[in-house]
Parts: sequence; structure tokens; C-alpha cells
Amino acid sequence: AFLTPSRKWQRHKQIGIDCKFHLDKFDLDLARDLLEILSIFYEITLQILISGSACLSNIVVFIDQITKHLSTAISGSKYPPALKNACQIGLKIMNKYYSLTDNSPLYRIAIILHPLFRDKYFKLLRWEPEWIAEAIRLARKMWVKFYKPDPTPPNPSTSLTKTSKWWIQQKNSGNMHGGLVYMVLDVLSFPATLVDVKRAFSFGRNYFLPRRHRLSARSLSRGMTVAFYSKNGMIKDGVLAKWKHGLQTEKKVKAKEKGKKKVIVVDED
Repeated sequence: AFLTPSRKWQRHKQIGIDCKFHLDKFDLDLARDLLEILSIFYEITLQILISGSACLSNIVVFIDQITKHLSTAISGSKYPPALKNACQIGLKIMNKYYSLTDNSPLYRIAIILHPLFRDKYFKLLRWEPEWIAEAIRLARKMWVKFYKPDPTPPNPSTSLTKTSKWWIQQKNSGNMHGGLVYMVLDVLSFPATLVDVKRAFSFGRNYFLPRRHRLSARSLSRGMTVAFYSKNGMIKDGVLAKWKHGLQTEKKVKAKEKGKKKVIVVDED
């Protein structure tokens, strides 16, 4: 029978290992099946690590995707019992964290306010009608309590479909949706993880070198702001050089004025 290099090595009489530790076809198949099960965790982890991707609405979708993936693995006949038991434990953990989303209404509100999801997402998941009504009620309650202004006539909607961009376009066009646009932008911009926060602190630490420990808070915040904009390509070439040249010119002018001798007029009697 054909043997893989790892199986040939383990059966070598001089450098091999005990028979009870030999890898067989069952072990390799189990490793392959485990890789299939864990692939979704790897893909979702990469998405969460992208700056700005870990939004509340996305987190709910990620949990639903993992739950469906594990449930399919458990109910099917493709995987061995040992791996199904592991998936059962994983599903139990996912259900635990999914139930914790009920502690904050923001998760359901984020789905309702998402232009691509709204209440249709809950209907696709076959939520009970009263659950969907409760999610809508929570979203309306938050809008009424914190964002509802005086009634204003709505403007025609635009054709944008991307989450925040769609609502920003609505705001720029003057269509405030009765103040709902501010609530939507606030909720959809909530970070679900500390990835962006940690990156901001790391960026500040790299900028704040030991020799800069005497900088004032104002100078430090200005420097970090300029560095951040420059890092993201938001400052045009030559702008900083022009600004610095202007400061140097201003200093030279002040130095010349300060160096001029004062003329003293003496009255002669």
C-alpha cells in the first residue's frame, strides 16, 4: 500500500516511534475533517481583524454562520462520532454567547438598521414574529428617546446600498429620516472588539518616543493626528513642506523685527 512520507518515517526501524503512536489513515482523515470544521473560524477571524469590520451587525451574522456550520456537521453523516461530539461542545459555547446578545438591545438594533439586513434577516432565520416585533420596538424606542427631533419632510432616497455610506449619503443630501440617521451612524460605528482601539494605542506608543516625553498634550495630539493622516495617504505631497517653510519664514521675519535697533530722539533745549 502507498505510504505518505510521515508514515514511512514513523515505521523506520532506527528512527521510528512506537507502533501505538503511528499515524494511520484514520488519523489523517480525522485531521482533514477537523480542518474543514475549523476553516470557518479561520475565515471569520481574518475578517474581524480587518479594521472597521468588527461591527455589531457583523458579529451577529458571524455567530449565525458558525452555528449553522456546526449544526450541519452534527446532523450529517460525513464526520466521525468523536468530531461530532467536539462540534456539539462548540455549538453549546456558541449558543451561550448568542444568548448573551440578549443582554444588550444594540445587537438586534444594529441588524434592524442595517440597510442590507433589516427585519428580513430575522425572517430568513425563522425568528418568531414576536421576537422580530420586539427588535423593531427596541430600535424605535432608542430613536424616540435619544434621536427624534421635530418632524421634517423626507427627501428622495438614494441608490447606495453599502451600510454606512448609504446613511452618510442620506445625511449629506439632507434626508435625516426624522433624526434616525444620527442614531444609525452611531450604532453601526460601535466597535465590537478592541482591535481598532489597541491599534490606536500602539500607534501612539510608536509616535511617543522617549525623547518626546516633554511634549505637551496639545503638541502630542496634533502630531499624532498629522501622522495618522499622512499614514493613510490623506495629506497631499508638499503640503507639510509648504507649511514648514511658512513657519520658518515667519520666524525669520520676527527675528529681523526684533533685531532692529530702536531710534531714540533726544530733545535739545
